[in-house]
Amino acid sequence: MRVTKFYVGFPPAVVKRSYGETEYGIGLIPLGGFVRIVGMGRPRGRDLHSCGEAAEKAAERRPPDQADRLTPALERAHLTLDAGDAAGSAEALELLSEAIERDVDLIDEERVAWCRKELKRVSEDADARAYWRMPTWRRIAAILAGPAANVIAAFVLLTIFYALGVPNYEPTTTVAQVQVNSPAQRMGLQPGDVVVGIQGRRVNDVQKLRSTIERSPTVTLRVRRAGAERTLGPATPREQDGRRLLGFFGFFRALPGIFRCVRQSLREGRRRRQQSAQPQ
Repeated sequence: MRVTKFYVGFPPAVVKRSYGETEYGIGLIPLGGFVRIVGMGRPRGRDLHSCGEAAEKAAERRPPDQADRLTPALERAHLTLDAGDAAGSAEALELLSEAIERDVDLIDEERVAWCRKELKRVSEDADARAYWRMPTWRRIAAILAGPAANVIAAFVLLTIFYALGVPNYEPTTTVAQVQVNSPAQRMGLQPGDVVVGIQGRRVNDVQKLRSTIERSPTVTLRVRRAGAERTLGPATPREQDGRRLLGFFGFFRALPGIFRCVRQSLREGRRRRQQSAQPQ
């Protein structure tokens, strides 16, 4: 099929360039794509309405001694278009265009302009590679191509999104809030502190921090505050809902799934290397 325009996005075009008979471009409105295929509807002789009016005006103003070539050219174009003759239509429309230009002085400018536009559109629609001339399966495939492209684009985007992963919120050892009258407040813990150790051992894992608090009668924390480290405690965790808690909440940070997997893989690799380095 003959395609005169092929845009990513809808017009008006931000960037466009012609290659062969097709104009390629990027549209300003990013809501899909725009493709112009010639001949979406079969052209008929009656589509040359403005050219018919131009021929009538030219006949009224033509001198008696001047031959009328416009009317026969128009009649021939009607016949070939109604017959669906691609080669004959192209030749007849070319002759009609030449006749219009020859009689341009006898026709008002507005009708000439409308006739030229009409001839261009009808000539494209009568092309041998027009949409309406194609077999039914080709026309169906062309119409389905647009929705299919949208489905494929949505599939690709969603695949990328889920490959990266829905954001996972990972707790950190940075203190976000300290409960009032809690063991954490009494030991001097403050929002913004980063817990770097517990019971004299370094810690950077929230799960390890929780488990140590739950199984320890008293807890001593090592925190980093304003760039310096200090020791807080000891404090006795309180019982709440069957758990032993100090009474503070940590910040959460969002990590896309793929990055979290990479991080966990690196951490697991480091742990295994440390285990293999230990004497057996």
